[in-house]
Amino acid sequence: MNKTIIKSILYLLITYSLTFLLNILQQKVNLNSNIFSLNIFAPFIAYIIILIFYSKNTAKINIKLTGTNAMHIIDALLIPTFLIIISYILCTHFLNTKINNDFIKSIIYFLPGMIVSAFFIEIGWRTFLIQELQKVTSPLYASIISGVCWSIILYTPFTKIVIISFIFTIILAIFYSIIITWILGKVKFNIIISSIFNISATISYKIFFSLNTENNSLIMIIIVVAIPTFILLILSGKGLKHNFLFKD
Repeated sequence: MNKTIIKSILYLLITYSLTFLLNILQQKVNLNSNIFSLNIFAPFIAYIIILIFYSKNTAKINIKLTGTNAMHIIDALLIPTFLIIISYILCTHFLNTKINNDFIKSIIYFLPGMIVSAFFIEIGWRTFLIQELQKVTSPLYASIISGVCWSIILYTPFTKIVIISFIFTIILAIFYSIIITWILGKVKFNIIISSIFNISATISYKIFFSLNTENNSLIMIIIVVAIPTFILLILSGKGLKHNFLFKD
């Protein structure tokens, strides 16, 4: 079996196993997951283990920001926020969605945990998995696989799974994964830019939608996020399998 595929499978197995164990520990110590989730360490630890056994040809963490790359910080910061705000405006008009004022008041309290979470999560899913998958398939398919795998990890043994919501989550994760892969392909998968995208998406969602997570709101977000996603794919002009839009 291809070594890249072996590494990717091992990463997923370790990440899922550690997430399960860390979720149990979180329950045991009664730690509020809104403040800090222990399972954020799972992808990072999985990446370190893979790096120990397969240090050669395994993607390393990139924290270098050149002048050109730094410009993409704006993309990472504004794109997810803009998409969520547009979704909120539409939901307000059609679904009577309301902003989470409680989260706005406590955002400084939650922000440090979000920054740490984004960094450790992105190391595993973006620094490692996306780049490994691109060795054996196109950036587009790598984005889809990563999006599906990441969305699965959101549902812990302590989460009541609603199938339709789970499907919507997978679809949204795939669209976001395609957009962030497009950005990161231009900055050599810089972990800072990847983390900023994660933080921006998380904060904007929690402000505008954490009180309104019903399926109708998810559908609206999916529709809004789908538009730029399909524009990216259409502009490539090379079909789904060989999507050159992600390349410089």
